[in-house]
Amino acid sequence: MRRINWFLLLFAAALLTWTALPRYLPEGLRPDLILIVVLFTALSAPPEDALPLSWVAGLVKDVLTTGPLGQYALLYLLLAALLLRLKPLFDTRAALARVLIGAAAHLACEGAGLLIEGMRAGVWPDAAARNLLLLSALVTGILTPLLSRPLDRIAGRLGLERRRLGWVR
Repeated sequence: MRRINWFLLLFAAALLTWTALPRYLPEGLRPDLILIVVLFTALSAPPEDALPLSWVAGLVKDVLTTGPLGQYALLYLLLAALLLRLKPLFDTRAALARVLIGAAAHLACEGAGLLIEGMRAGVWPDAAARNLLLLSALVTGILTPLLSRPLDRIAGRLGLERRRLGWVR
């Protein structure tokens, strides 16, 4: 698997998330690009590759945020494992399914992050923080199919092609 291309995609998502997007978009309108990369990986990559790559993406987000190290790594690993279990139940190529998956994943991961931060600091999220969470989940959900479609086209170049039966590694 050509993982260097996937790491370049993750680096570009992290770079945009922490440099360009905060400068040009208000907080509630910023999509979580690293989460979109995790969703794309979990839905497109073979299972033996999706879990470690999702964990690495969470670790990158942990390094770039102020939360405890390993928080997003564990959340993204659990999210990828759940998506791998639920993938046979729905059509993951449909745009509406990806919108719902993106919004629900953002709500679950960022909501858990807010709760963990609240337990650490002893302060629970107020209404403004919850509204920002809902708005950014909506934006992330809408952008998930829009950004996943070009990524689906280059999945082979990222090393995320599905292996056929009988292929030798």
